[in-house]
Amino acid sequence: MKHPRASRTTRAGWAKHEVVNLVERDYDMFAFLGEVGIARTHHLADMFFPSRTTAADRLRKLFCGGFIRCFARSLHEDNAYALARPGRDALDAVGRGTTSSEVVQKLPKQLEHRSMIVDMRVLFARACLGDARVALGEFVMDREFARLGLPKPVPDAKVALVRRATGASLDFLIECDRATESATWLVREKLARYAEAERLGLTVCGIRSPLVLIVTPSVRRAQSIADRMRTRMVSGSFAFAVATHLAPANVLGKSYAMPSDLLQGGAFDHALLM
Repeated sequence: MKHPRASRTTRAGWAKHEVVNLVERDYDMFAFLGEVGIARTHHLADMFFPSRTTAADRLRKLFCGGFIRCFARSLHEDNAYALARPGRDALDAVGRGTTSSEVVQKLPKQLEHRSMIVDMRVLFARACLGDARVALGEFVMDREFARLGLPKPVPDAKVALVRRATGASLDFLIECDRATESATWLVREKLARYAEAERLGLTVCGIRSPLVLIVTPSVRRAQSIADRMRTRMVSGSFAFAVATHLAPANVLGKSYAMPSDLLQGGAFDHALLM
């Protein structure tokens, strides 16, 4: 007799009694989930596992053990995972819990936007892990800025790349654009605020005159934003990248374009690190 296949988001039968012996990688993953709030299967596979198959097997066990939550909106997209209360308790038990570790009860409304920010977090973490020049000093997401109640403009992320040789830090901000708003709205409501803060010599998230990296879904979208910036006379320290062009091998290198490059049909050939 065949038993119906268990849902990807329910724990039934044997799963309710699954005993999971936690290892160091599990604690690393719990800490990561507590930091980012929500992560998709590919984020966790890329960060912590040698293969997606190995990731899926371990994530299922941790879910069945009650340490993480699983959200599945469709069979055609990656599951989303979040830290559950027992996972946070496990972090606390080994002295790795923090007050900002988030236990998510339901999916955020802007899951795709959150996932895009986590994409950048994973890209920089993986790139720096294999780079002899810099380490990832910090990657602070928008949810932390919201908790602190910082004034606008508030970026999607703040990144600090620390040079291993000198300890000098390259700090910059990220705006993840999914083209759900018009380019005009983005320029008026967000980029103009960064430009004004730079003109006045104000700090944004602790950085004076920060570079703002705008990650877009396409070259055409980046060009459209650059054109609106010119129309509205918004200038400052801005650079563009196309999300689908970025990988751990090039995210620190020549993958970026200035607004003026885009207006002239130029290439994405500027690097974060010289």
